[in-house]
Amino acid sequence: MIKDSTRFKLPWQFREDFKGHGGHGIDSQISIQFEYDLIGGGVADLNITPANRNDQKDSKETLDRIEQNCLYIRDLGYVSQEYIDRIHESKSYYVNRLNTKWTVLDAAKKPLDFVDIEKQMSKSRITCVEIDVLIEKGKKLLPSRLVLEKVREETYKERIRKAERAARSKGYSLSDDYRAKTRLTMIITNIPKKWANTEQVRKAYSLRWQIELIFKTWKSQMRLNRVKPVRIQRFKCQIIAKMIWIMINRRFLAAMEIPDYNGKKPIKLCEWKFFKVVMRLSQKLRMVIFYGENLELWLGNLFEIARKKCQSETKKKKNNNLEILNIFLA
Repeated sequence: MIKDSTRFKLPWQFREDFKGHGGHGIDSQISIQFEYDLIGGGVADLNITPANRNDQKDSKETLDRIEQNCLYIRDLGYVSQEYIDRIHESKSYYVNRLNTKWTVLDAAKKPLDFVDIEKQMSKSRITCVEIDVLIEKGKKLLPSRLVLEKVREETYKERIRKAERAARSKGYSLSDDYRAKTRLTMIITNIPKKWANTEQVRKAYSLRWQIELIFKTWKSQMRLNRVKPVRIQRFKCQIIAKMIWIMINRRFLAAMEIPDYNGKKPIKLCEWKFFKVVMRLSQKLRMVIFYGENLELWLGNLFEIARKKCQSETKKKKNNNLEILNIFLA
């Protein structure tokens, strides 16, 4: 289960119904919360809200939707101690980034020394390590696996540059602990080691980026963020209709990735390419709906074109999400 949100600016006339999150002169902004099943393609959550309802608030208000035996992969904005505690209680699993403000203890219940860990990694030229830790939540100690991976020097310098700028504006300096953490990508998970090793955990977290590509497709191909200053009732109808259209086509996409009865292997389609084809064929669909033309013929044409022209390409030394799932589930 992968979850994230996307936001975009709206005309200022909509500010009463869709308030912005503040700053940069944004009076009106919309947020779309989306959670989906990566394997089956089903939708677990789709919610349209004002942007001032942030990801952390959404996470706390949807804790009761966490189900048993699921793997949850979310952006850091959703990751609270209540969230991982609920996953433990629900006998499910998570792969998320670590919140740097949390208290993390080692097996002896002593706080981790990230400065020392980062120094040892640099001295031994180790790029990735895993540590069994305890995450402190009130009186509870939640067991977790912590995967630490050193980031590229360019990434570190960019992170520090932004952090120092923010620190100067607020009148404080960066601690050694913060600087050490900035050199690391920190991933936590409660998946048993016998099910997934360190490398598989890293690969699993990379699946989260699929939802960023989905949002990019919605905005670029489906023009979701192109909004005119119309009456608010009309805008609400338009955004709901667009989301229905998108969800229907995502079901088509998921159906095409399932192996057929002739024993053909499953394929991975590129969502960007697929929606480009969908938009090109949308005029013909209007003819089907309004003039009673053959729907089965339209669908057959869509499936044939998509399977020929929309297959996902694998870049050198990179895996697509189907290949990552195969590695992770091996």
